[in-house]
Amino acid sequence: MEANWLNERHIGLTHFPFTGAFEVTVPTKIVSKCDIKEKGIIVAYKDVPSVFRTFKIGPMGSTS
Repeated sequence: MEANWLNERHIGLTHFPFTGAFEVTVPTKIVSKCDIKEKGIIVAYKDVPSVFRTFKIGPMGSTS
């Protein structure tokens, strides 16, 4: 099985083992390089709030 980004919100899987596409929501932190340089990675990571991103996972080539 191989996963590839099809666009900003869709991930396609080869040999898709599921009966239909589904969504996954994951917590994400975006830490700037500038903050890492100034504060160190641990403090910079702790200072950034989590945001939640939702992705749709489906068969390769499908973005619907």
